[in-house]
Amino acid sequence: MVAPKIHYIGLKTHTGAVGDTIRIKVTDDFQVTDVIVTIKDRKGTKLETGPAIQYKRKPMMWIYTLTIANPDIKGTTIKVTASDRPGNEVQQEVKIE
Repeated sequence: MVAPKIHYIGLKTHTGAVGDTIRIKVTDDFQVTDVIVTIKDRKGTKLETGPAIQYKRKPMMWIYTLTIANPDIKGTTIKVTASDRPGNEVQQEVKIE
Protein backbone atom coordinates (compact mmCIF):
# COMPACT_ATOMS: atom_id res chain seq x y z
CA MET A 1 0.00 0.00 0.00
CA VAL A 2 1.23 3.44 -0.96
CA ALA A 3 0.29 6.81 0.55
CA PRO A 4 -1.84 9.16 -1.58
CA LYS A 5 -0.11 11.67 -3.84
CA ILE A 6 -0.97 15.37 -3.73
CA HIS A 7 -0.37 16.63 -7.27
CA TYR A 8 -1.17 20.28 -6.64
CA ILE A 9 -2.92 22.78 -4.41
CA GLY A 10 -4.68 25.27 -6.71
CA LEU A 11 -4.81 28.82 -5.39
CA LYS A 12 -5.68 30.72 -8.59
CA THR A 13 -8.96 32.09 -7.24
CA HIS A 14 -7.83 32.38 -3.60
CA THR A 15 -8.08 35.97 -2.35
CA GLY A 16 -8.76 35.24 1.31
CA ALA A 17 -12.48 36.00 1.08
CA VAL A 18 -15.18 33.81 2.62
CA GLY A 19 -16.44 31.48 -0.11
CA ASP A 20 -13.14 31.32 -2.00
CA THR A 21 -12.19 27.82 -3.04
CA ILE A 22 -8.96 25.87 -2.97
CA ARG A 23 -8.72 23.00 -5.46
CA ILE A 24 -6.61 20.01 -4.59
CA LYS A 25 -5.73 17.12 -6.91
CA VAL A 26 -5.06 13.89 -5.00
CA THR A 27 -4.66 10.36 -6.32
CA ASP A 28 -4.03 6.99 -4.71
CA ASP A 29 -3.51 3.41 -5.86
CA PHE A 30 -6.51 2.38 -3.77
CA GLN A 31 -8.89 5.13 -2.59
CA VAL A 32 -8.50 8.61 -1.10
CA THR A 33 -10.89 8.90 1.84
CA ASP A 34 -10.12 12.28 3.40
CA VAL A 35 -8.52 15.56 2.44
CA ILE A 36 -8.14 18.02 5.32
CA VAL A 37 -7.11 21.66 4.79
CA THR A 38 -5.54 23.85 7.48
CA ILE A 39 -4.93 27.56 6.92
CA LYS A 40 -2.52 29.61 9.04
CA ASP A 41 -1.82 33.33 8.79
CA ARG A 42 1.70 34.70 8.34
CA LYS A 43 2.25 34.66 12.12
CA GLY A 44 1.45 30.94 12.26
CA THR A 45 -1.94 31.37 13.92
CA LYS A 46 -4.45 28.75 12.75
CA LEU A 47 -7.37 30.48 11.04
CA GLU A 48 -9.39 27.43 10.07
CA THR A 49 -9.25 23.73 9.37
CA GLY A 50 -11.75 21.39 7.78
CA PRO A 51 -12.46 18.72 5.19
CA ALA A 52 -12.34 19.30 1.46
CA ILE A 53 -15.24 17.87 -0.53
CA GLN A 54 -14.64 15.43 -3.37
CA TYR A 55 -15.75 16.82 -6.74
CA LYS A 56 -18.27 14.34 -8.18
CA ARG A 57 -17.37 14.82 -11.85
CA LYS A 58 -13.64 14.40 -11.24
CA PRO A 59 -13.07 12.09 -8.24
CA MET A 60 -9.37 13.02 -8.02
CA MET A 61 -10.32 16.68 -7.39
CA TRP A 62 -11.18 17.93 -3.91
CA ILE A 63 -12.51 21.41 -3.13
CA TYR A 64 -12.18 23.35 0.10
CA THR A 65 -14.34 26.45 0.64
CA LEU A 66 -13.07 29.13 3.01
CA THR A 67 -15.31 29.97 5.95
CA ILE A 68 -13.21 32.70 7.58
CA ALA A 69 -11.94 35.88 5.90
CA ASN A 70 -8.19 36.43 5.67
CA PRO A 71 -7.75 39.79 3.91
CA ASP A 72 -3.94 39.77 4.17
CA ILE A 73 -3.02 36.50 2.44
CA LYS A 74 0.67 37.26 1.95
CA GLY A 75 2.60 34.78 4.08
CA THR A 76 -0.44 32.53 4.60
CA THR A 77 0.30 28.80 4.75
CA ILE A 78 -2.09 26.22 3.30
CA LYS A 79 -1.50 22.69 4.60
CA VAL A 80 -3.24 19.72 3.01
CA THR A 81 -3.38 16.27 4.60
CA ALA A 82 -4.68 13.40 2.45
CA SER A 83 -5.53 9.91 3.72
CA ASP A 84 -6.46 6.67 2.00
CA ARG A 85 -8.59 3.68 3.07
CA PRO A 86 -5.66 1.66 4.55
CA GLY A 87 -4.72 4.70 6.70
CA ASN A 88 -1.70 5.97 4.80
CA GLU A 89 -1.29 9.74 5.02
CA VAL A 90 0.61 12.46 3.18
CA GLN A 91 0.95 16.20 3.82
CA GLN A 92 1.93 19.14 1.66
CA GLU A 93 2.23 22.84 2.47
CA VAL A 94 2.12 25.87 0.23
CA LYS A 95 3.05 29.36 1.37
CA ILE A 96 1.51 32.33 -0.41
CA GLU A 97 4.21 34.86 -1.29
